Amino acid sequence: MLCQRFAWFLPVALVACADAPPAPASTTSVPTAERPTMKVGDRWASTCTAGKKKTDVFTVITTVDAVSIKGDVNGKRLILTPDLNELEGLRWSHRPAVQLYSFPLEVGKSWSGTDEWTDEENTDEGFEKVRVTVAGYERVRVPAGEFDAFRLEVAADWSSKQVYSGKTLATVWYAPAARGQVKLQISVQGEPDMTCELTALLLQ
Repeated sequence: MLCQRFAWFLPVALVACADAPPAPASTTSVPTAERPTMKVGDRWASTCTAGKKKTDVFTVITTVDAVSIKGDVNGKRLILTPDLNELEGLRWSHRPAVQLYSFPLEVGKSWSGTDEWTDEENTDEGFEKVRVTVAGYERVRVPAGEFDAFRLEVAADWSSKQVYSGKTLATVWYAPAARGQVKLQISVQGEPDMTCELTALLLQ
């Protein structure tokens, strides 16, 4: 089910009033991305399209400390680890955090993780295993501008206590200049494919 297993990709696609500055071209042959320094007031906006349905995602960072990053995503509480991995967001919570990112990023790096999730809206919970590979480094164009981005290939196997299970496949483009995801393509078996793109951002 699409609504069941895509929300954890979205928190780093947030709201703003300014266009993104274009990212400078890489000057090294082996680019890496260190953990970003998030700041209170950072804002992003994204639009997600699945079939004929469009959803705008707005996020703002409200608190940053040594153990977590907190904010608001479409009126819901957002809690991330310092590595931008989601603990709470939209209607989801994860224990431990879903392992979407593992800094520093570099092409060829891979990792995996497991977590238990709770869907508060549908009163459901389950388990998932996520495997991520940094498959490339490339320039990507989205409505907010052009960015040099790491392309992450993500595969998640999940199961639910409501007697269903499935697989999610996704490609995430992470841009250091945006401090997060600028594009997402995601496929959940039995559901329309979805694409999310960054439309605006304002970084402090």
